[in-house]
Amino acid sequence: MTELTVTVRESGKAPNFKKTAAELLQRCREFYQNPENERAYQEWKANRDAKTAKAVSA
Repeated sequence: MTELTVTVRESGKAPNFKKTAAELLQRCREFYQNPENERAYQEWKANRDAKTAKAVSA
């Protein structure tokens, strides 16, 4: 097995979270524009909500 040495160092700059968040939001919007992805999400959410309601009413 070959050894791998990893060295960590800081860049000295704060990360640009707005840029990352904007990219993530765009990707999410593209994903859910597909009707099949939206349908799968809605099914998952309905199932989760039903389980939560059952647990709360018990």
